[in-house]
Amino acid sequence: MCFELYALLDFLREATIQNCILVWITDNESSTWAVNKGSCKDPASRVLLASILELCDLHRLQIIALWVPREQIQFYDYLSHLSTYLNRSTVYGHLAAKSNNKQIINMNRKYYLYSLNRGVLA
Repeated sequence: MCFELYALLDFLREATIQNCILVWITDNESSTWAVNKGSCKDPASRVLLASILELCDLHRLQIIALWVPREQIQFYDYLSHLSTYLNRSTVYGHLAAKSNNKQIINMNRKYYLYSLNRGVLA
């Protein structure tokens, strides 16, 4: 759980967002519960969680943590591992898909992943 919370804390330290709701998607169920409840049993995770909640108060952010099974977020899981492999904290760009006639269709969806292991999606 520490890796996921550390990624979230690192994002909040560098982010310039404020006065909004942040939806955090992760495949770690215990991290999801910890963020939504505001508490956890693991002492190391508790320290990270306290820092996360303090930054949220400072920037007037509300966090909603969503748990999604790893099988349903394989693309983002791949990006998080890619960012770790490249030793980069961010991976960003545009999504595109191929249609039946093999032309590329821009889906007008940007992805932004901030990750150490699993990530924050905004």
